[in-house]
Order: sequence, then C-alpha cells, then structure tokens
Amino acid sequence: MLGSSGEERTIIKEGLSEGDEIVIDGAFLLKGISFGF
Repeated sequence: MLGSSGEERTIIKEGLSEGDEIVIDGAFLLKGISFGF
C-alpha cells in the first residue's frame, strides 16, 4: 500500500486542479510524517 503511494499520487494529480494538488501533497506529507518516513 505504501509502496504504491507514488503511483496513486500521479493518478490522483492527473484528475485534479493545481489547488487540489497542493492539498493532496499536504495530506501525503502529513501521512509520511505520521508513518515516520
């Protein structure tokens, strides 16, 4: 699941506007911090 986060990120970004991409990036960053990566 974590290993495919990069692919999921690309797929999600393709369907969102730039503003939403920033929100998604923030969410992934927070997830990474919480998981210790």
